Amino acid sequence: MAERVREAFEASGIVCEEGPVDTTVSIGVAGGPAGTELEVLLAAADTALYQAKRSGRNRVEAAEELPLSLENWRRKTAGTARPLQPQPSLTRLA
Repeated sequence: MAERVREAFEASGIVCEEGPVDTTVSIGVAGGPAGTELEVLLAAADTALYQAKRSGRNRVEAAEELPLSLENWRRKTAGTARPLQPQPSLTRLA
């Protein structure tokens, strides 16, 4: 679904007084099992979003599977800067 949103945005054909405007969007997607804290999903989606931007923009990146708790996620990712990879369900756009 996120890829369809990205494609639709890119093909939107926005035109202003000066002419056509090229439009692109980077999307970070995160998902997890029922009960996953919203803050965990948002943090993972943000990480995936910035990975999409670092990887050339105008793309969709997915976060990896997440723990159920934000505290566990913070402990797991403390000192790591690696991007996360997932199962889609929450999307952040930039």
